[in-house]
Amino acid sequence: MSFPSCLFASLFACPFGSQSLWFFPALLVLLLVLLFLLRWIDWVAARRVMAAPTADAAELPRISIIVPCFNAARALETSIPQMLQQDYPDFQIILVNENSEDDTADVIKRLAQSDPRVRHTYVPDTSRSIEPRKLALTLGIKAARSEWVVIADPDAQPVSRRWLRTLAARCTETADTVLSLCLVRENDDEPRAALRRASYECLAELLRLAAAARCGNPIGWLPANVCLRKSWFLANDGFTDSLTLPFGEETLLLAAHATRERTAVCLDRDGALTLPAPESRALAMEHVKACETGHRAGHRARLYRLRETAAAWAHFLALLVPVVYLALRLAADLFQNAYTAAALAPDIIVFLLAAALLLLPPFLLRPVFKRLQQPVPWLYATAHALLFPWRRTAAAVRCKWLRKTFVRKF
Repeated sequence: MSFPSCLFASLFACPFGSQSLWFFPALLVLLLVLLFLLRWIDWVAARRVMAAPTADAAELPRISIIVPCFNAARALETSIPQMLQQDYPDFQIILVNENSEDDTADVIKRLAQSDPRVRHTYVPDTSRSIEPRKLALTLGIKAARSEWVVIADPDAQPVSRRWLRTLAARCTETADTVLSLCLVRENDDEPRAALRRASYECLAELLRLAAAARCGNPIGWLPANVCLRKSWFLANDGFTDSLTLPFGEETLLLAAHATRERTAVCLDRDGALTLPAPESRALAMEHVKACETGHRAGHRARLYRLRETAAAWAHFLALLVPVVYLALRLAADLFQNAYTAAALAPDIIVFLLAAALLLLPPFLLRPVFKRLQQPVPWLYATAHALLFPWRRTAAAVRCKWLRKTFVRKF
């Protein structure tokens, strides 16, 4: 027997004995089952949540929107007027200046003078023993004249005039926190590929966190569009668990104190905020920060991050298996100068499983993305699956390298 034939036989040798050709279809089925249990089931759950009808709140509570601002003059001039157009009877906006170096202070004063619903405060220059954003949020929440507060970024813009009404429907007596969507809006300055990547990763991460919260493990959220009770925040001493980390405030707060019974999830598009797409370098740094935040968020967050890592590698290997199988089958037939009839059934099954692997992700995500009016990730889901494990590994390595620089020295 020639060397290539021996190599082919050895590569196909496995515990299936004479039915060694079935090793690859069996492996692919196993990976698909793992992928469904680790990732796709979250997407199915999200579709059910979005399809469930939600009634308006019988009583609309007063809501305060807390917006920490640092060098955000241009963003505030666009976002605050849109927030003021909300179809909601009783709300206020509290702008907290974090010692900005641009015209943010002047813009804040002008906005406050133009509408009585806008109030403002600032972070004192002498407050250097705490991270500015944490202190800004704490000052804003304490200054709020309502029990419910919403944390929003200065460049966040509501998708609908019913944003606050949609959140208020979840602000019930049985909830302390309400987690709502953040979507990526189009930006003419960013390449189309970068926008699609940011949109897909943002929404996929939110679906994962939403599924975790509904399963009893609220392990965090993106740093915007988080609604919480003021009394709950103060009773849990706010951000005291993360004073030395300059990011991850909301995630660490929720991971430490939120519970399943008192956490509501809103996947309604009317309750969403849009954020500008980050640049590629900024998005890579967000992965590094998420890695460090997950490391500090407790065992529940670490387990879910490990689950997502396993899902990423399962998807990558599932895409790799048909390619390896095809290469080995072609090599075997070329060296034998004939098609192996015994391989017909495994060939068909591998082909069908590979087609399912390519079509299932966009099929499962299409209703979610369509309902949220986001671009459907047809082939991008596959391209992302090929690159994501390596990006996550690179983020973990970079996080370990930069870990000492993350801790603020007072």
